[in-house]
Amino acid sequence: MSASISGIRQKSNKGITNTLEDAFKTTSSMIYADMSYRLKSGLNIDISNMDITNHEEGRKMLKREYRAPYRHPYAG
Repeated sequence: MSASISGIRQKSNKGITNTLEDAFKTTSSMIYADMSYRLKSGLNIDISNMDITNHEEGRKMLKREYRAPYRHPYAG
């Protein structure tokens, strides 16, 4: 069993070496890969703001309607 799995089961951070930035990159990569697959198109990502630069439909997928009374932070 890996140190990470053992640490999680014991509710300990011992053996977990990934940073928050590593986790963000991994999760983002998977989200964008899934979007690319669904759109059947390659996506160009501006890493400075993590926005899609070449696909309007893909850019729309980054935002979604929130259920009331919550509002998306980018909604005017």
